Amino acid sequence: MANITQIAGGPKLVGPSITSFVTPWGGLNIAGLNSAGDMIAFWWSPALPKQGKSWQVADLTASIPDTDPKPADQLQSQANTTHRGEMNILGSDRTTGDLIRLYFRVDANKWQVQNVTDEASFA
Repeated sequence: MANITQIAGGPKLVGPSITSFVTPWGGLNIAGLNSAGDMIAFWWSPALPKQGKSWQVADLTASIPDTDPKPADQLQSQANTTHRGEMNILGSDRTTGDLIRLYFRVDANKWQVQNVTDEASFA
């Protein structure tokens, strides 16, 4: 058994919502919230050992303004195999209960946030 938090030198994840997904290129991602409410991902890809590296850690919400909503509860994730290589983490906002999507597209090369509830049209 390996302690990924120690290996990557990252923060502990808190709360009951930890999610994981595998990318089309074989990368393993384990994401959750730290004590400050930031979305943290521990990730590994098949290319890392060839570079002499192991598990990595990233704050997926570092570039998102504090005023923007972030997924916080009931996290779910999904990576698709389309040409855009999109990764999604979905959850509800703690304040509003809105459905929030944190997503990454390889062509954009950054994590972005979308309030799905605000953008949905209800008939």
